[in-house]
Amino acid sequence: MVSLRPRLASTSPINAMMMSIRFLDFFHEISGNKPPCGLSGPAGSPARSAPLPPLRKGFRPKKSFLCVLSLALGFLARVPSSAFASDADLFFAGLARSQTNLATWTADFTQTRSLKSLAHPVSSQGRVWYAEPGLFRWELGDPPQTVALRQTNQLVVLYPRLKRAEIYPLDGGDHEPWRAALSLLDAGFPKSRTALETRFRLLALANTNGLWKLTLAPRNTGARRLIAEIQVEFRATDFLLVAHEARFGDGSSLRNEFTNLKPNAVIAPELLNPSLGGEYQVAEPFKGIKR
Repeated sequence: MVSLRPRLASTSPINAMMMSIRFLDFFHEISGNKPPCGLSGPAGSPARSAPLPPLRKGFRPKKSFLCVLSLALGFLARVPSSAFASDADLFFAGLARSQTNLATWTADFTQTRSLKSLAHPVSSQGRVWYAEPGLFRWELGDPPQTVALRQTNQLVVLYPRLKRAEIYPLDGGDHEPWRAALSLLDAGFPKSRTALETRFRLLALANTNGLWKLTLAPRNTGARRLIAEIQVEFRATDFLLVAHEARFGDGSSLRNEFTNLKPNAVIAPELLNPSLGGEYQVAEPFKGIKR
């Protein structure tokens, strides 16, 4: 994994190098030989592999060791940036081709919630629909216990068994943090690299086990108070979203894993914009009133 932030990686490049290099092989205190920067002994013979005695107190490494060390550090310092840039170019090129032709997307999902207050994670099943431009319908449970609809300027939450609906406006400056937090859903459907990096900082990018994995942080300060970091996973073959995980500041997390993916499936308009009629009691919690 190539990481933009060393602390996100399990081992920093320098620490990895420190653990892998056998330092004593670079010391030539016993023989007095002083080969140039390299691992060969006198007259180009292989370096000795016999163990050397421990360093005496106050011993200082010779220039040959320092030369090799500086070369190793210099190489490792350059690899992450160039490798990351190459991976990022490859990923965003493939993603652009996929997203250009994507108008709708549906999937089943398994949602896993890990909370500090719970001894074990809690899992639920559900279904999700997505349509341009950025419209969602999430159904959690079967039959659905909760339905969340993100529409153009509002979020609608339905509780079918209670016949209750809650409406949260997404327009206006007072709701910017709330709107920015919901925009994390858009991380799975970016139209371009510019569009993604306008809203998120790209912390890490890796291609492992047939998946592209992005680690992102919202640029909006208010959104970061709600969600510290997210990881989005795409299938490497077609760049379709397969998983999405939000990590919160208190150590809890919410992960959705998607299956039965159907790109460009026909979605009935009433799924994304249902008529509440007189069947639901509608509340607007942000206003503190009912209508």
